[in-house]
Amino acid sequence: AAQNSLGTDHEICLLRSAVAPRSGQRLIIGGTLQGEVGFWQASPSPTPGSTSTSAAPQLEASLSVSTTPVEALVVFGDEDNTIRLHGCVACICADSSVTVVLLEGFRLLYTVPGRGARLTSLAVRADELLLTYDDDKARVWDLRTQELRRSIATDQAQALIEDGKG
Repeated sequence: AAQNSLGTDHEICLLRSAVAPRSGQRLIIGGTLQGEVGFWQASPSPTPGSTSTSAAPQLEASLSVSTTPVEALVVFGDEDNTIRLHGCVACICADSSVTVVLLEGFRLLYTVPGRGARLTSLAVRADELLLTYDDDKARVWDLRTQELRRSIATDQAQALIEDGKG
C-alpha cells in the first residue's frame, strides 16, 4: 500500500474539499476503506512573487467512524434547511451508518447507526434528518435529541420532502 499521512494500513478511497465556516480554514477531507476520516489543512496559496513551493497539506485530525469503508462525505453549507448541521460533514459508510463531525475542532457530534440496507439519500429539514434506504424504507431522526423519531415507507418520505415545510 502507498504511504499517506494516515499510515500504510489506511487506504484513502474518497476526497472532498470544505471550508470551516467560522475560521475560514480550507480543508481536505479523506475517507478510507477502513472506516477512518482524515482532515488536512489545505496549503494557503503562495503570495505573489514568492519563490517558495507550496507545502503538503498538514493532517489536523483523524477519526474512526466505522469498521466499513467511507462511501460518501456530505458537507453542509449555508442552506437554510441545514442550519443545525451548518459547518459539519456527514460521513456515510458502507454499513449505512452516518457520522456527523463538526469541522471546527473536528469533534464527532453523533452517529446514526446503520441498518441492513444501503443508504440511498439523506435530507435535512429543520431538526430532522431523513435517511432513505434501498429497501423502500426510510427513517426520520431528531437532530436535537439524537433519537429515532419514526420509520416510514419511502413514498411517505418523498411526500415529506415535497411538502417543503421546515
